[in-house]
Amino acid sequence: MLQDVQAVVRHVLADQPRKQLLFIGKSIGTLPIVSGFGESMLPSEASAILLTPLLNQEGFAESLLACKQNMYLVTGTADHYYHSETIEQIRDKHVNIELDIVPNADHSLEIPFDTTVSLETLQQVFSGISRFTSDTLRSDNSR
Repeated sequence: MLQDVQAVVRHVLADQPRKQLLFIGKSIGTLPIVSGFGESMLPSEASAILLTPLLNQEGFAESLLACKQNMYLVTGTADHYYHSETIEQIRDKHVNIELDIVPNADHSLEIPFDTTVSLETLQQVFSGISRFTSDTLRSDNSR
């Protein structure tokens, strides 16, 4: 998967250089983003939105913690990929990663058996994504 992502990025960047790049991944789709950032295969000016990343997968946390790019990470405490130790390490040392931890949300960012709260959760996540992208675009334009 990482090779596919790299091929697409090379193709996109070959046309003309981009001032802004935003990668968005959900679940398994977060693996090549974080791996590419961690191995410096993706541009340093890029940003990422990581929805329910596989925090407890071997090597993922280490790659994530090595990333210097700005990121918005959303996960739920009831997600089977949630890893509290990684979240605490991010909170303690990584100002480049904005966290949105949703209590009781599962891997789909739903609160089981509570449709109203699930919809409110999605609204919260969309608001966070909007804020993150606005802030990222604003700070990139000031360079």
